[in-house]
Amino acid sequence: MMPRFDPMRPPSTDNPKPARGPAWAAIRALFLALVLLCGAGLHAQMVIEDPPSDFRILLLGEAEDPRPAPSRAGPLKIIGLDDNAALRAHVEGVAFQARARIRQTTRADWEGTALVVWVENPRDYRTLTGKMPEYTAAAASAARRTVWINASSWRRSDPRTQLETLTHEFGHLLLGNLPGGTRLPLWAEEGVVMHLAGEWNMTRALAVSRAHAFGQLPSLVDLETTFPEDPEMQALAYAVSYLTVAEIATSLGDSAGAPERLMRRLSDAHAGPRLREALWDPAVRDGWEAQMLEALGGRVTNLMIALSSGTAFWFLILVLAFWAWSKKRARRRAANEQEAREEAWAASLTERDIHDVWGEPEDDEPKPEPEREEYPWEKWERLKGE
Repeated sequence: MMPRFDPMRPPSTDNPKPARGPAWAAIRALFLALVLLCGAGLHAQMVIEDPPSDFRILLLGEAEDPRPAPSRAGPLKIIGLDDNAALRAHVEGVAFQARARIRQTTRADWEGTALVVWVENPRDYRTLTGKMPEYTAAAASAARRTVWINASSWRRSDPRTQLETLTHEFGHLLLGNLPGGTRLPLWAEEGVVMHLAGEWNMTRALAVSRAHAFGQLPSLVDLETTFPEDPEMQALAYAVSYLTVAEIATSLGDSAGAPERLMRRLSDAHAGPRLREALWDPAVRDGWEAQMLEALGGRVTNLMIALSSGTAFWFLILVLAFWAWSKKRARRRAANEQEAREEAWAASLTERDIHDVWGEPEDDEPKPEPEREEYPWEKWERLKGE
């Protein structure tokens, strides 16, 4: 028979456990700490590396070929994909195309090595970049000459988006390492790299038109050091930056909007720092913002553009069709009600009412025609026959 359990009785000491003092607890804590550090290192060991020290902006001469050399080993180093040769080759190929686009568009490149780091774990990506993995595909650190790729976002993207993403981030590496030390305002830097990556489409243009029509465009003064976290407002911030940089580039002679002249001026050791400092000046900034808004046109014009395009246009058509159907239905219902009232009124009339309204009823039987006198020849013919 099993002994009855008594909660008030102390536990048995027939087989006492050996006593473990503070020294054992310290050893155990140290062991756990080592395990945790090793576990974290499994994620971070492939994505943390000292920044290259040989990175330098290079401006191509007028006679130099803007196409980059076929070799990819020097300017680019892919980290984190040693165990996946096919994916590594794909990322390396897209990175090479992105660098080629920047070189051909701006005639600017870099000497030395830039790191492209594949980050598989979203938590590591946020730790390394400070960006939300749900909203960003990649992030760049100009000081570390490094671009981190968000693996989950990369896999969801099509090849064109992947190329735009890496071109955008390589643009940050260039602009963040310009000679002179002065950084551009955030709106200017983002606008330039958007031009480098070709990140403009009709969807962005319509979003700007709608926001401008309703006075919802962000101001450049609020975009000098940070962008809003809300995805919709952040998209408008990028669009405003793009359009303002387009005005600046056009004023410097790039009528097509490509910021080649602007990029070369920013990269110049003498003119670059002065231009970057001028863009921080409130009067200069506000002047470019006013010019950008003037180029957009009036709010009424943008409202008409927003209402006559895309989803808004078909929504307006749907509203008008529903309104016409409602009006037709209302008229039909009113006609039916009027007919019902008239039928009820007619049914309520007595014969006297009918006599008072319409008078005596006419005799519908045909009346005989009056007899006429017989003509002489008719009479002669009748008599002859008799």
